[in-house]
Amino acid sequence: MKRLLILIALLSASVFSAENWDRTQLNLKLQKGDWSIKYREYVTGLDSDGEVDKFHWQISRKFDNWRVDYQYWEKDGKVELRPRFQVKLFKQENGFYFRPRVEYRDKRGKEEYFRVWTTLGWDGNYSCNSTLLCVAPAIQFSPRFAFDKDLKNGGTDNGELEDIQMRFQFKIKPNGSKKITIKPGFWYVMDNDYNTKNLYATFQVDVKF
Repeated sequence: MKRLLILIALLSASVFSAENWDRTQLNLKLQKGDWSIKYREYVTGLDSDGEVDKFHWQISRKFDNWRVDYQYWEKDGKVELRPRFQVKLFKQENGFYFRPRVEYRDKRGKEEYFRVWTTLGWDGNYSCNSTLLCVAPAIQFSPRFAFDKDLKNGGTDNGELEDIQMRFQFKIKPNGSKKITIKPGFWYVMDNDYNTKNLYATFQVDVKF
């Protein structure tokens, strides 16, 4: 447990003090039963005081292994709507799972197209300090493919790779509590030529009622 906490401290120091990261993503997720709502806000790197004019709301409903989402995005006053659904096709005892997702991106007059995610993920087991915290690592690797995207707007041929998103985070919760989980980490995104597209820190708080 001590080694894991040291690793978290080192990771947090490198992530949240790096000057060359694009931005920091802040999330709050509220969940009751099979329903949840999440709010996401972006700010610039923690070495500056500016904010990024970008946020989204998401409402979700789970049905066994299925989940349906509706996202509302706004960036610099421009709106994007993203209805989508996903299904966890399998999850092994060692924590590995496969979860495809289909979403429709409606950029309100600018562009509309479908995007398919193919996520291979791993959820590590929680390691608990008897008096303080339980911590578990989590990783996602998600190649994303575009369909019916306008080539003039940087699109790809149908079914070809659009980008690859990778997520790395730790899930931290008070020992014995199932109500609150804190998730620090970072996202790394490569374009379809495998060059860096985005790199930013993330922080999420989950609250269950």
